[in-house]
Amino acid sequence: MSIWSQISRYLNQLIAPLGIRLINRQSSLDWDVCLKRFKGLGFNPTTVIDIGVAQGTLVLYRNFPDTYYILIDPLREAVPFMKTHCQRFAGGGGIP
Repeated sequence: MSIWSQISRYLNQLIAPLGIRLINRQSSLDWDVCLKRFKGLGFNPTTVIDIGVAQGTLVLYRNFPDTYYILIDPLREAVPFMKTHCQRFAGGGGIP
């Protein structure tokens, strides 16, 4: 048994009392699949603080278009991206 299988088994034992379990259906993490699954379980955030805006942000917007987003990124290169998406998804929220 691989170390990852052992870790997975151990974690599943820990979280079993909560009524949840880890399932490895894909070899890599697919945020769109994960977020759709959360949404299907009734998860619908009212606010998301997105730190590091360029990675995964569009997937968040597609799955939760009515959510209020706070966008944070230390790179100046991200400002045009944030402005575009604030106007498109966040009701034109301000960026300094």
